[in-house]
Amino acid sequence: TDQNGHGTRVLSLLAAQANGIMVGAAPEAEYILAKVEDLVDELPVEEDRWIAGLEWADSLGAQVINSSLGYMIWDDDSGYTYSDLDGQTAPTSIVAGLAAQRGIVVVNAAGNDGDNSWNYVSVPADAEDVITVGSVNVFDLEIDRSSSRGPTPDGRIKPDVVAPGADVVVAQVGGGYGRGRGTSLAAPLVAGTCALLLEINPGWSPFDVAQALRETAQDLGDAGPDTTYGFGLVNAEAASRLSVSIPEVSTGRTPFPNPLKFSATGGTLYFPLALSAQDVVAVHIYELSGSKVAELSGRRLEAGDYGGPERALCWLVPPHL
Repeated sequence: TDQNGHGTRVLSLLAAQANGIMVGAAPEAEYILAKVEDLVDELPVEEDRWIAGLEWADSLGAQVINSSLGYMIWDDDSGYTYSDLDGQTAPTSIVAGLAAQRGIVVVNAAGNDGDNSWNYVSVPADAEDVITVGSVNVFDLEIDRSSSRGPTPDGRIKPDVVAPGADVVVAQVGGGYGRGRGTSLAAPLVAGTCALLLEINPGWSPFDVAQALRETAQDLGDAGPDTTYGFGLVNAEAASRLSVSIPEVSTGRTPFPNPLKFSATGGTLYFPLALSAQDVVAVHIYELSGSKVAELSGRRLEAGDYGGPERALCWLVPPHL
């Protein structure tokens, strides 16, 4: 059940389509599921299985690979050293690079060793052409303490980007939903983003996708790329290069106060806007998981400024939301 649970949580972040409850990053994509792990043992043959799984997916036309796993130490205490994290030593890292050269976007979890004495990324997350994903908390965007760090021994930035991976909503084996933690959950959000980017820009190569994610990521932590947050938090809209604009009749403004600052007792959240003509305005409120939590039904408003708390649309946030 541990193995089934992990796969279910990962897939739900990609493919969930439970409207009003949870929607994954790319629910309309087509999925190929490859089981390459055996949790009973940790043996070098598992890398061979991973490669076989990737080759099988390639034979079926896969465009994006999400890999929420990593290899480092085997059951006999042999394995890789820090100097091996050059992207050219581990078989999985070598093949991941070849896959990118063949036109497949490969996304891999950074690993969950950030709070251990060994805190570096595992393989194949060390590969240069792999999009390596670290994990931040869904509520405050702080790095999850377990998210593995870089750099690689040859000085490359890893992880490449980060995404929510701590306290994210996931589907559970047997039904229902809960919250999960780990870079395994951050990776599928980025892999789903990559699928959407390829839908919008079908001519992009894996290198174009990776570059777009890095260039448009929201910088977190120390200024500039670093070995904790990489290039920053993935921004799917900015990476898409789409120009999204609010209709001219209205100008939306940032809700206030910051909903992340609410205490367990709740509070009032205001939605300011300005209208240049009479219009019907409604507000739909979602959690970061994609679940709708409230709806302010449509109201016909006259042209004018609805910026202050006395005129802005408001919602009473329930406690413990």
